[in-house]
Amino acid sequence: MRGLTAVAGGFIDYTTRFVYWMCGLFTARIGLVVFMPLLAIGLAYFLMPKTEYLPEGNREILFGILLPPPGYNLAELEHIGEDSGKRHSTAD
Repeated sequence: MRGLTAVAGGFIDYTTRFVYWMCGLFTARIGLVVFMPLLAIGLAYFLMPKTEYLPEGNREILFGILLPPPGYNLAELEHIGEDSGKRHSTAD
């Protein structure tokens, strides 16, 4: 249990020193404000799949989920689904 206590204490000390450092230096705050969005954009770009992995064909597809209120029966749900399909269909 002493090892876990030492790790937790080290984490608290590190976090405390980091917060005091951030609060003390204006350049550290600006640096963090610039670094975090750049990190997020860089990770998003790095983790984005290559275009050859994406499906081919018609990319104008709309997926929908119908969450009706309680008490609707299946016939009413089918009517709502067909009506929504007619409204959003591009095959005119």
